[in-house]
Amino acid sequence: MTRYRAEVRRRVAKRAPKAFAVLLACAACGTLLELLRFPDRRVWVFGLDATFLVITAATLTLLRAFRQHSIGIVIAAVNVLGLVLNSYHAIVGAQVAACLWTLTGLLCSAALFLGWGWRAQVLASMGALIGYSLQLHGEGPAVLAWVAGGVYLGWVMGLSALGADLLDRYLARQFELVSTLSERESRLQSYFDLSLVGTAILSRDRTLLEVNEELCRILGYRPAELLGAAWADFVPPADRPTDLELFAGVLGGELPAACREGGLLRQDGASIHASISVRALPGPLGRADHLIVVVQDMTERRRAEREREEALVREQAARRDVEAASRAKDEFLAVVSHELRTPLTAIFGWTPLLRAGHLKADEQRRALDAIERSGRSLVQLIDDLLDVSRIVSGKLRLAVRPAELGPTVQAVVDSMRLAADAKGVGLEMHLPAEPVYVLGDMDRLQQVVWNLVSNAIKFTDPEGRVEVDLTREGERAVIRVRDDGCGISQQLLPHVFERFWQADTTTARRHGGVGLGLAIVRHLVELHGGAVAVESPGPGRGAVFTVRLPATTALPAAEPRGVVARAPRVLDGIRVLVVDDETDAQEVVRRALELHGVEVRTAANTTQALTILEGWAPTVLVSDIAMPDEDGYALIRRVRRREAAHGGHMPALAFTALARAEDRSRVLAAGFDGYVSKPVDPAQLVDAVAAAATASDAH
Repeated sequence: MTRYRAEVRRRVAKRAPKAFAVLLACAACGTLLELLRFPDRRVWVFGLDATFLVITAATLTLLRAFRQHSIGIVIAAVNVLGLVLNSYHAIVGAQVAACLWTLTGLLCSAALFLGWGWRAQVLASMGALIGYSLQLHGEGPAVLAWVAGGVYLGWVMGLSALGADLLDRYLARQFELVSTLSERESRLQSYFDLSLVGTAILSRDRTLLEVNEELCRILGYRPAELLGAAWADFVPPADRPTDLELFAGVLGGELPAACREGGLLRQDGASIHASISVRALPGPLGRADHLIVVVQDMTERRRAEREREEALVREQAARRDVEAASRAKDEFLAVVSHELRTPLTAIFGWTPLLRAGHLKADEQRRALDAIERSGRSLVQLIDDLLDVSRIVSGKLRLAVRPAELGPTVQAVVDSMRLAADAKGVGLEMHLPAEPVYVLGDMDRLQQVVWNLVSNAIKFTDPEGRVEVDLTREGERAVIRVRDDGCGISQQLLPHVFERFWQADTTTARRHGGVGLGLAIVRHLVELHGGAVAVESPGPGRGAVFTVRLPATTALPAAEPRGVVARAPRVLDGIRVLVVDDETDAQEVVRRALELHGVEVRTAANTTQALTILEGWAPTVLVSDIAMPDEDGYALIRRVRRREAAHGGHMPALAFTALARAEDRSRVLAAGFDGYVSKPVDPAQLVDAVAAAATASDAH
């Protein structure tokens, strides 16, 4: 009620000017009547009017300054006016009727215009009732008339107090109801405006009557642009029939509420996916005459769900790829194990027989040939694995130069002819009349042709045929390797050039290999700017591998002259220190060099080697790299520091199984003069030692 009392005080202050204006109007009417009936009272009448004006002006001034005390100020003013009226009536000897009329108007006007409650009305009536006692004088009948008038005024005061109380109660209930409704409306309006979903109020004809900020944001409009617009303008044409049916069902009472998911059109023309809920709002008579529409933008959620589904699909695909890669790895390891054990079987099988000395001369030759073939097979497998490692790490480099491609193809076919004849496969070659030049690494291109030809021979049955063609087609040099062997199915063609892939990975497969050759071919060809493809009519109908390389018109560079190609057969006078922690490797190198007249000493580690160097000066140092405690790098650094202190330079060759390109670069940077990879042919080792000794003599 505190708020209501404050409102009453405000209302009294607001209505007081009107109430006093009525009182002044009544005073003016009374003045006119008094002057017409009693002209001799003009002085008192004008004095009364002046008093009224002064009281009114003072009251309004005080109300302006002290609005919080408006009730008390007005009560005091009304009491003063009552006393003044009664004083005037007593002075001029007014009749009872005139006195009662004016006092009744004063009491009633205060109650009706101010509505301040019965207590305030009673207090405001005190001046009129107390001042009325001034009229009680004269003879008995006159006194009785005035007493009856006083009773009448008391009755009027009671009625005015009752009216003031009823009016006060009515206004209090009205104020409470209005305040409650206003608070609820404000709260609902806040909910409406601050809602995190778009909300709109629509008329029966689906015109937008009210919208909140979220709906404006969703649709990209300002509120003024949406108000009065038709809802159908924001619905895609394809969704309008469904939308219309939905709204009609809600308005007709068939559905209390309805919801659908569909599109909405933004101002920029974009379409969003939204959840649209509709509910009818009843009017004053209970009939649904409005609609409330709630819009929730589902675009981001739907995009997130789609992205999540796509991520799930990608994850499942990645998992399948990982599982396939894992299976391929297991299959590859099994194949590599088989390919390693197969040549080792020949080596370990023939070696005890040779050691026992029970083989005849021709059997010994076959045994040694088998051991050599098995060793070369192992070297080829290791080289393929190293090439794949370089390909994966991006460290495979080419020594590019212009060269004629025909001799490279010729050399490969000539080297493979013996293998083809041994299997009973016909090997044919067709070269163009004019030379075909390319810009490339001839060793790597020879590897490409060798892999393709050996692959064709491997998958061609006896009595079959393999053809190798070299042609020039426009700006391309084209190598085709055609066979009439087992062929490839259409489902397997896309996988032919994948690493570790083989059409048959079972233990009953007819052909060996680890599935690296064709993958290496593809990468080498692509490094040369070319492309490789395979075609096959199907199983049992052969295959054609086609390599296309950019052709060039440049002539191949002339081979350098004056380089010693091979070492002399006898190396008398050359001294070599061999450092290797493997006794077998020491023995092989020592014996290979001694057979050519080289004086050889061996050491198992860096310490032994430095001890030998203190009392013996070798011509060439041959050292392994990977050794315990101090490796070959530590040895060459100590040797070079020793030479820096005493002068001279001893050629040093690194003899190691570390065969990566970065290993070769590190060896040369450490101070070695050359590099020989394990395993090595004894003749190549002798050539390398002779070349190093010759370079030392020249130096």
